[in-house]
Amino acid sequence: MEDRPPISPEGVTPPLPEPPAAPPPEVPTLPPLPWEQPGYPALPALFETTRLFLTRPFEAYQRMSKTVSRSRPFLYGFLLTWLALIVGGFYQLLFQSAFESAMPGWYGGRHFPIPPGARFAINLFAGPFVIPCALLVFSGLVHFFLMLLGGSRGGYWTTFRVLCYAASPSVLVLVPICGAIASGFWEIVLVTIGLSIAHSTTKTRALLAQLAPAILCCACLLPFAFVASLRRLWNP
Repeated sequence: MEDRPPISPEGVTPPLPEPPAAPPPEVPTLPPLPWEQPGYPALPALFETTRLFLTRPFEAYQRMSKTVSRSRPFLYGFLLTWLALIVGGFYQLLFQSAFESAMPGWYGGRHFPIPPGARFAINLFAGPFVIPCALLVFSGLVHFFLMLLGGSRGGYWTTFRVLCYAASPSVLVLVPICGAIASGFWEIVLVTIGLSIAHSTTKTRALLAQLAPAILCCACLLPFAFVASLRRLWNP
């Protein structure tokens, strides 16, 4: 005879016991960025965080914290941006001085209205005042356009953190001329990756949100450039 489940006194067969549910798979947790880890030495943290954003940007932005103090990403972006201004100003001073020495008759104050030393001093001493304002304003513009595109899943300060860490390629300005060009393109890539991860949006929206302020600025300045060109044609 076949084995049958016991029958209750009421004549109803009790349900068979369900098998135990399998435990959920463990999701590996990434450690925070070295720059955001308490007790991490400052210089090694700066170096390791920069190397991480330059070589593994997807992992770096996944490790970026949205709750750590905003002063940490701000200080990171400020230091690297100021470094880029100082190094870029030094190279400009060096090349401009060499050019003027090689062709002294060409320079008459028209092509370089600001002396090289004064320009370097402006980059050095005005940077601590200009950089914070630029980060705050540009973050606001990018976040505004990201909201218009429907790609904002986080707040303004999330966008601010992304842009601060996108200053990592500023170290490339140590390479004369081509380093500054590569830094600009790589920052666009980092902001696109960072916004798409931090706000859980598409890379297309992230790219358009950061390019929209520049496009809008060019569109506003285009009529003035056109009028200036007409004035030069009529009054040579």
